[in-house]
Amino acid sequence: MFWGFVAAASFALSIYVATNLNARWHDPWMTPRYSQSMMLWWRFGGVMGRVMLLTFPFGIALCFTASTPRKRLSARLLTASLVLIPLFLGLPI
Repeated sequence: MFWGFVAAASFALSIYVATNLNARWHDPWMTPRYSQSMMLWWRFGGVMGRVMLLTFPFGIALCFTASTPRKRLSARLLTASLVLIPLFLGLPI
């Protein structure tokens, strides 16, 4: 369960950040228009946001039940990242 959580959370976070930075690179103000970069952000960022929302309960469970202290720390950091990165970068509209 731990490695599945790590894989899903890492993949979702990386795609979420990549699509957000792509949209910000092409449109720094992130205006709601139908450009290709904003459409990618809406489609992939929204899907990855939902994947992060689905993996969040597993991260909470792993924060307390992982077998080693290193795995518990990794689960805590990834779970915190699942919350803080969307708050910092913004949610897709």
